Amino acid sequence: MYEGYGPGRCNCSFTDTYELAFGPRLGVAYQIDRKTVLRAGWGLVYGQTPPMNYVSTSTVGVGFNVITFSNPNYGAPVSYLKNGLQYNLSDLYAASLDPGIRPQPGTINSPPAYLDPTGGRPPRINQWNISLQREIFPNLLVEAAYVGNRSAWIQGANTMIVNGSAAQSLAQKGFDITKPADQTVLNSLWNSAAAQARGITAPYAGYPTGLTVAQLLRPYPQFGNISFQWSDRGHSWYDSLQVKVTKRYSHNLQATGAFTWQKELDSGINPTNNVYNEAVNKGLSAASIPFNLTVGFTYQAPALAGNRILRGVLRDWTFGGKMHYASGLPILSPSATNNLQTLLFQVPANVYGASFQNGINAGTSPSGTFMNRVPGVPLYIKDLNCHCIDPNKDFVLNPAAWQNPAPGQFGTAAAYYSDYRYQRHPGEQLSIGRLFPIRERMSLEIRAEFFNVFNRLQMADPVVTNPLATPSRNNLGVPISGFGYINSQSLGNASTLDNNFALGGAPRQGQLVVRFKF
Repeated sequence: MYEGYGPGRCNCSFTDTYELAFGPRLGVAYQIDRKTVLRAGWGLVYGQTPPMNYVSTSTVGVGFNVITFSNPNYGAPVSYLKNGLQYNLSDLYAASLDPGIRPQPGTINSPPAYLDPTGGRPPRINQWNISLQREIFPNLLVEAAYVGNRSAWIQGANTMIVNGSAAQSLAQKGFDITKPADQTVLNSLWNSAAAQARGITAPYAGYPTGLTVAQLLRPYPQFGNISFQWSDRGHSWYDSLQVKVTKRYSHNLQATGAFTWQKELDSGINPTNNVYNEAVNKGLSAASIPFNLTVGFTYQAPALAGNRILRGVLRDWTFGGKMHYASGLPILSPSATNNLQTLLFQVPANVYGASFQNGINAGTSPSGTFMNRVPGVPLYIKDLNCHCIDPNKDFVLNPAAWQNPAPGQFGTAAAYYSDYRYQRHPGEQLSIGRLFPIRERMSLEIRAEFFNVFNRLQMADPVVTNPLATPSRNNLGVPISGFGYINSQSLGNASTLDNNFALGGAPRQGQLVVRFKF
């Protein structure tokens, strides 16, 4: 059906506009004494509501009607915005409220995405901080702050299941998913003798054969997974201690150091373990970095007494550096392989994939639940930060630390654990340069910049998906696949790229810059 009012429309709105998104901010400062200041702040910040694009230059969409435009010949514009969007209604499906458009006869294909009625409500961040600044020396300032926020209504949360079957709903229909006999019937064809004996009949005439009892018992048995847009079930919690030391320019030196000790939790954003019990999905964020230290400095060499030529060669060179040290990103717990999704269809069908993580660990467990973590069993065979790993010999993760939940049961593991992380990837950059004045409007600048200056070895991330997969080696004994396998030929991947100034695991490298200004 079509949103709006009038002929061919539903006389309704798919989403409700949120009219209370006011963002007040408040800040105060109090000078305790000549060298000490107490500051505090609080505010509400709102994000943007998502767009809905019916008009596109391609047919890429999510199953909605998409009007496409093509240019008449090479180099010609598709259209002119000054003329508006000109098209015929025949370009769309016939405007109709008839629900019989989907599914096509003899199929269970899915309709366009379900639009969450809360799509008009923007995400909200409630944030606050309190800090104490103290001047230790005339050119040295220390600041310590508590910074926190609570976020709600985050778009893209992947906890909505539009066409899944909760265990409780199946129990009301006489099936206990923890019993092997009931599992067998649920996974059998709906027109089989075993299903008929349990009273299973087609929901309507012409219902496709070859479908399971579990499919037939879904809320909408005529459809498969129904994707959705604009679900705002996501929440996050952030608390941190942030310490900053600033050495203002004096004696030719300027430096800044910042240390953050933080905790990041969220719910409805991470891959979910049990979509029918949102409370158990609150856990560590995929972007959790509890410890983060950054140091930057610049130093300009002074003019030294003594030989005039030597003084002219050594003076005014500027040395700079930026050093970054942080915890490794958390590793996603492995997915269970107990086929629970064939009974409950609990894998969220979010058309955009809801995980944050910059491409790492994105999406949801393929089975919709995680394996169980075995208490007391080490997660690693070798510590990823021990500098003792040879990827051409070693598997680094312990498959014995994980086991499948029983058939018909959800796993008990969280999505992420604080003690289960990828390798740390320090980022260390140094530079040296000097500006040579030639005359009033002419100068020459020479600068050398070095990245991964200490040539730290940074491995690719290990394979973390299936502890039950048999590890493999080639005829030379080199690992080539399996849980805990590290590709020795790779310079790095997503976690390396994001956590090392976009340089990946590349060896030490440098560049020389010469600039003549006139």
